[in-house]
Amino acid sequence: MLFNRGLPSRFARNVEYFLIGRHFGFIPYFFPGVVAIVLWLASGARRDSWRILTFAAFSGSVILLLLLLPYTWSGGGGPPGNRYLFNSYPTLFFLLPPMVASWHGVLAFVGGALFTAKMVADPFVAAKFTWLMTEKGPARRLPVELTMAQDLPVMLAQPLRGRVQYRYDPGLLLYFLDQNAWPPEPEGMWTSGAGRADIIVRSAEPIDHLSMEAESPIGTVLTVRLGGRPVTVILSPGSRLTFDVPASGIRGRAGFVYLLTTWSSEGFIPHLRDPQSGDYRNLGAQLRFRPVIASSGTP
Repeated sequence: MLFNRGLPSRFARNVEYFLIGRHFGFIPYFFPGVVAIVLWLASGARRDSWRILTFAAFSGSVILLLLLLPYTWSGGGGPPGNRYLFNSYPTLFFLLPPMVASWHGVLAFVGGALFTAKMVADPFVAAKFTWLMTEKGPARRLPVELTMAQDLPVMLAQPLRGRVQYRYDPGLLLYFLDQNAWPPEPEGMWTSGAGRADIIVRSAEPIDHLSMEAESPIGTVLTVRLGGRPVTVILSPGSRLTFDVPASGIRGRAGFVYLLTTWSSEGFIPHLRDPQSGDYRNLGAQLRFRPVIASSGTP
């Protein structure tokens, strides 16, 4: 793991995920530690040799963690935050300079509460349904840790939302990070009309682009992105549209990983259109896609 061609780019990406990752990020889930570092750097105590050594030891442990465990550095198991970081995290509070004002503590509390208040307010639900904590709120704006697809909280969800095979392609696995899309059905995969859907796509081969087909019984504007340039199309009621979505992803532990994002401007509930239907979902558009492999240009 330490010495290979992909090390620099993988390490740089993991540094980003470590700092601001949606599920395991240091800044969102260990915000008091961030405040401690900032206060230390802004004070005269930043020249204290023992504080410098303390911070160097903490940083060194993080670097080793990202190098030695590039695909499991959060500790696994599904909970938000970083289990492995708890061993060294307390050392950051030794960085705090003397005479810290009370509002600094308020700042640490408020900043941390933006991402952890739901867990603290209802810890039993947060412990049992860990994947719900990042489906809404500020965390949705943070990048998804693609290198850690196998360790994301959604892997614990039931019914199954992780490692879902896409139709008849065993080399294409889907991870549904929220409830704005549903596992593939015989006719295709439905996305919601209620909000953005984030789906990790894992492929055994590198993908150049997706050849996608979309349709909806209502008029809607559909935006699709696979890590690269977003593609926006206008769907007319009952029409079927074919288009290509360029791909940009990373090399993961077992294949290549991409983040598929979809957004439908409008939605409908099948039961309201047809009372005989037992489908009460808020649906936007139905998708079918075929990966075009980068190496040969064929799926």
